Amino acid sequence: MEVTDKQLQIESKLHDLADQWATRCFAFIKWKKRDVHVLQGFGGVIEDLEEAQLALQTLLSIRHVTPFRDEVRQELKQLSETTDSLELWVKVQQLWTSLESVFMGGDIAKQMPVAAKKFVKIDKEWTKSMARAVETRNVVGCCSNEMLRHALPTLYSDLEICQRSEEHTSELQSPLQ
Repeated sequence: MEVTDKQLQIESKLHDLADQWATRCFAFIKWKKRDVHVLQGFGGVIEDLEEAQLALQTLLSIRHVTPFRDEVRQELKQLSETTDSLELWVKVQQLWTSLESVFMGGDIAKQMPVAAKKFVKIDKEWTKSMARAVETRNVVGCCSNEMLRHALPTLYSDLEICQRSEEHTSELQSPLQ
């Protein structure tokens, strides 16, 4: 009887977690006066993902998990990949938001035409990715979207190049002290 009770508890916890992430959605806000959305309030989502992964790891350590082991591992893998994608997404968003005003108008963009052209390309990809995310809304659905998962690393490295160009130009313009 004890084994059955433990297995029911495991099954119940697993299904609760799966249900939670099947319905958990991102919040978005429009960025400045543009028709581009950005993630809002993602810190709580990251914390909840970490808690869910910890709960799943705990389930895996229970002796009676055997009938559910594969299902628990699959859910853990999915939430781990979701966390990885979301953490990179947040980094890309932070870089994009810090560089957007520099490259989308202003004198600095005119002084760096190559970087500005690269940023325009990045901006188009970012806008397209965010539009798709707004349509999807679901945390796991957004983060497991193959287009987004493949776009994020490239966006991040391209944004870093733009950032270095901007920093280099700013250093050249600042008076020596």
